[in-house]
Amino acid sequence: MQRFGMRPDYQDIFVKSLNGYEVQGCETLVQSIERTAMRTLTMETSLGDNLDKCNPQDQSPLYSKLPKEIRDLIFEFATAQYEDLNNPYKTNAFYCRPGHRGPLKTSTALLRTCRRIWLEANALPMKQSQKTFWLESDRGPPKNARWDFACDWTSLNKRNYHTLHLFTQKHMAERLFKNRDSISALMYNLRPKVLRVTWRHTDWFRWEDPLPLELNEGWIERALSSKLMQGVQRFELELETLTKNKAQLEAIVDRISKLQGSPIPSASDQNTATQLKVVDEPRVSHWTGPADINDVVETAHEGMDKLEYHVMILTWKAVPAAASDQEPSQEIGHDDWAPMRSRGYRFGGPQPPRMITHTVRLHLLQGGWQRRQFPFGNYLVRKDEMEMAERTEQQRRMQFCKMFADIDARKMEERWRAENSLLKFED
Repeated sequence: MQRFGMRPDYQDIFVKSLNGYEVQGCETLVQSIERTAMRTLTMETSLGDNLDKCNPQDQSPLYSKLPKEIRDLIFEFATAQYEDLNNPYKTNAFYCRPGHRGPLKTSTALLRTCRRIWLEANALPMKQSQKTFWLESDRGPPKNARWDFACDWTSLNKRNYHTLHLFTQKHMAERLFKNRDSISALMYNLRPKVLRVTWRHTDWFRWEDPLPLELNEGWIERALSSKLMQGVQRFELELETLTKNKAQLEAIVDRISKLQGSPIPSASDQNTATQLKVVDEPRVSHWTGPADINDVVETAHEGMDKLEYHVMILTWKAVPAAASDQEPSQEIGHDDWAPMRSRGYRFGGPQPPRMITHTVRLHLLQGGWQRRQFPFGNYLVRKDEMEMAERTEQQRRMQFCKMFADIDARKMEERWRAENSLLKFED
């Protein structure tokens, strides 16, 4: 098939791998271009708008003989996530279990085959992606995902992003959606289609003793009704315990299956709302693991050759809310978060102290009362004026740099058009 018709040093720089790293040297080139043009670099993704820029590949059986439906299945299979069993996890580690026996990886080699395949399949890796977080770093794999893993994603990457999977202990789960923390910020910024929370056998309170299973449904009710769940199509809660505790787990699942969320207004139409409800029976599975966990045999597991696990997955799905139930939610909304997006992912912690305005400082200096404070008041005013001058200078410097960046960006875009390239700057 015809290769990308662009310079070799541009060929791979936009295939953003989900494996946590990129081809050596490519990121440096991307950063250099984005820094020069002060814009986000991306590629064309619409087949209809860019079909004239690629070879139709009529000579290939993939396009001349196979229908599009089968071709799409092939592309989905080639770009689906898989467990890298060439680098398996330790079998008795906290984080080793079915579906996580090795690092999750995504192969994007298909997208570098030709332009037409790129235009048809570029969204598939993100649409099938799952990012997994272990909220306790000592219970996750060595290369656990960072909170800022999506800092270099394009807006299209974020729109196509699919699943956020959280492994958490009981005490951490009960804090979810309670404060403006990193997870809440990720939910607001990425808006995943599926949120999955997993409690393993080792995540229950005092599992080593063991105590009877206990789950406080307050955090589930809070999650189901949070506006941060806007756009979430499914909320999955995966609960795991030993088979001997099966009856306790079934009783908990039966209780929480009756929970449902408050109506959440749609992001596109404020006159419609969705509600998270359980509409299917829980999914049940079983698996077998070693008796020692993280190289330790707990007292409760002594004498056992292996541990038999019982897993139940309860799924809440977004369904249209009844008109009588569509009342505005009091949870965190869009306007509450928008001013804070530029502060990064961690929104928690103490708030900055209330500052005295320039007008108040000037009044203290000129008002005639408490004359002993005049020298300090004068200092505050002068300091404020100096900071204001520095901000003004910085704004003018940025405007000056932006003017030259616009010139460089136009030159690059003209060059890419002349080369019939798929490169572009994000709007």
